[in-house]
Amino acid sequence: MKQALVTGGANGIGRGIVLHLLDAGWRVWALDRDAAGLAALPDHPALHPLDADVADERAVAGAIARIDALSLLVANAGRADPVTGPVETLSLDAWQDRIGTNLTGTFLTVKHCVPLLRRAAGAIVTLSSTRARMSEPDCEAYAATKGGIEALTQALAVSLGPEIRVNGIAPGWIVTGDPADLRPVDHSQHPAGRAGRPEDVARAVAYLAEAGFLTGQILTLDGGMTRKMTYAPERALVIGASGGIGAALAAGLDRRGLAVTALSRSADGLDLTDEEAIRAALDALDHPFDRVVVATGALTSTRPAPEKSLADLGADELIAQIRLNALGPALVLKHLKRHVPRDRRWVFAALSARVGSIGDNFLGGWYSYRTSKAALNSLLHGAAVELARNRRQAIVACLHPGTVATAFTEGYDHDKVGPERAAERLIDVIEGLEPHQSGGFFDYSGQEIPW
Repeated sequence: MKQALVTGGANGIGRGIVLHLLDAGWRVWALDRDAAGLAALPDHPALHPLDADVADERAVAGAIARIDALSLLVANAGRADPVTGPVETLSLDAWQDRIGTNLTGTFLTVKHCVPLLRRAAGAIVTLSSTRARMSEPDCEAYAATKGGIEALTQALAVSLGPEIRVNGIAPGWIVTGDPADLRPVDHSQHPAGRAGRPEDVARAVAYLAEAGFLTGQILTLDGGMTRKMTYAPERALVIGASGGIGAALAAGLDRRGLAVTALSRSADGLDLTDEEAIRAALDALDHPFDRVVVATGALTSTRPAPEKSLADLGADELIAQIRLNALGPALVLKHLKRHVPRDRRWVFAALSARVGSIGDNFLGGWYSYRTSKAALNSLLHGAAVELARNRRQAIVACLHPGTVATAFTEGYDHDKVGPERAAERLIDVIEGLEPHQSGGFFDYSGQEIPW
């Protein structure tokens, strides 16, 4: 029976490699400093856990001394989190911690496995990362270790051949949790159509273990991402970004990698009841945007609370509500229309409310607010029909955020969610909308609401 040692074998990619090799009939030694993770591996007669820290040479030597024969070393152990903060505040301890585990740990396991591998004419597979060749901010220590692993791999192939072959794998985005937790765009941006999984890496390891004429190579396993042309990040405009939901939407879109421009009345003097102010504010921006979210609105304008009966209805409140809640977002779209791209997906979403549904109104009351949201829905539905004639990838949507714990809902006894959670749900809906859904009215879970 062929024997393999997998470092970092208790979790994530390492665990996937261990399970794959066991299924393929290997005897597997899984080395990790996570004793609980090792204990959680399945009970298998060919699996042998080794509790050791790859950065500790005495521990490594002691663990490998327990192995009687070896055909394959998979040097996978490493600190997975690449971000260590700005380089000017990166401590030497944090730097050396990454170097010690990722790079020194690879060196030490190779050093102590070479005698066993020579006897078996075996193979070594190292694990680096595409971040050795492309990076994001504040990943200097991680990138340096992965670049070092690739250089070490190539040097070892020359030094240890022909008795031992040495190759590496540079994974891209490998999802060690549930792939369904990712956004659709996280998968679709990959030319392969999805992000990677631990079993993808495991299959590559199995191939390199048997590829007799291959040595000194780094196999890039990233779904094609490093061969894809990249452009500036998508851009989002959030109007009403000083409010509870608006601020959370701006922050949430930023976390998802969009370049966010935020406008509000309090910070920028943007008054959605003033068409000239809307035009001037939008003309001053660099267009186009890929997402536009209007998160403005008010429950009342001239009254302390919404109307409870027809006796409370008055022209001043009704007109003021329509101007702010319905006409304002529609005028934003009016002055954005000439900037809507014709060649790609574009989304305009405005916060509506379920109480604007005529078909779902079984309580009455709140006449001005309900009417303003119903008017908003009608205006945006008509605009969606118009845009679809020559901008077929444009999407216009009305969104109900649910009852959100903000100043807007103070004093109302409903089950509420926080602004951050509400924003994440709305962004999920926005990212999942397709052009054929343009003009629709959706709740925070993506379900259509009756008009």
